[in-house]
Amino acid sequence: MSFQYQQFGGEQNSFNDQVYQQQQGQVSVQMQQFGNNPQNGYQQIINENPVQGLPITNFPIHGQQQVINYPNNNMQIPQNMIMVPILDPLKKLADCQGIFIKQKLELLQALIGWQHENVYKVFQADVNGIQVGNNPIFLCKEKSECMQRMMLKGDMRAFNMNITNETSSALSGQSVSTPFLALERPFKCTFFAYNRPVLKVYYVENGSKVLYGLIKNPFQCCELGCEVYDANEQLKFLIKGKCCQLGLICRGLPCDSCQQYEFTVQNTTGQIVTRLLKKSSGFIKSYLSNCDDFSLGFPINSTAQEKALLMSATIFLDYMYFENKQTNNQK
Repeated sequence: MSFQYQQFGGEQNSFNDQVYQQQQGQVSVQMQQFGNNPQNGYQQIINENPVQGLPITNFPIHGQQQVINYPNNNMQIPQNMIMVPILDPLKKLADCQGIFIKQKLELLQALIGWQHENVYKVFQADVNGIQVGNNPIFLCKEKSECMQRMMLKGDMRAFNMNITNETSSALSGQSVSTPFLALERPFKCTFFAYNRPVLKVYYVENGSKVLYGLIKNPFQCCELGCEVYDANEQLKFLIKGKCCQLGLICRGLPCDSCQQYEFTVQNTTGQIVTRLLKKSSGFIKSYLSNCDDFSLGFPINSTAQEKALLMSATIFLDYMYFENKQTNNQK
């Protein structure tokens, strides 16, 4: 592990001024270890004040750059070093009992009908899909072409989506985003059972890209849903919903039954293992936009990879069935 101070001035006078400012307690030196894989899963931040008894040794000579090396784990860590944990996204999913996905409302889209790229915030939830906490654990951002968003419905248009791991810094309170998943869905001109839509889910880390699984939309006459496959195209889950629910037929009405739609999540034997619930953001928001919320409790003993696929399938279902509603301005 190595740390590096910022280069001091090349002239001797500026160097003397720097030492004087340190004696007055006006300078603090902050070091931060960069990289996507910090050692031991921690981000190391040092905030030092030389006046408080933390000496700065080996000052640079004639504008040279100072480098301090800590060769082993037996070093003595300064007392004011703050260790900020960087939680692995798969570890987050493994510890989650469920997720709550909230779609961001775009005011310009609600007012004039201009279709923006969708943004979703993913919150931790309990086994019933009830949101826990106000800080999102993941952030999902769509990347797509403007012409396709304006001319094509959500079940047809191509899009990519980046899902990032959100971690709050204990020092500044700001959120730190690191890539986690990449969703890719090409354009599909579907005709009944021909050319059905497919979503590919990739795990991305340090520039690598590993296929996690596929989300497929089969042809169904009287049901809504999708099929979840792993990287070897082995079926993992079936997500199904009846087409006669009021949440699909009378969407936008103020009654509670018209504000939600329920899917069942089944295993390969047809046994229901959990439920996925689509909830409207409210009567006014539902009337003006396509903005929806989803709550999902993960199946018992499901792996982190399976939870990532179910989260991706939830977003896929939103595009397939709930992005097609036109706003009042578009009408």
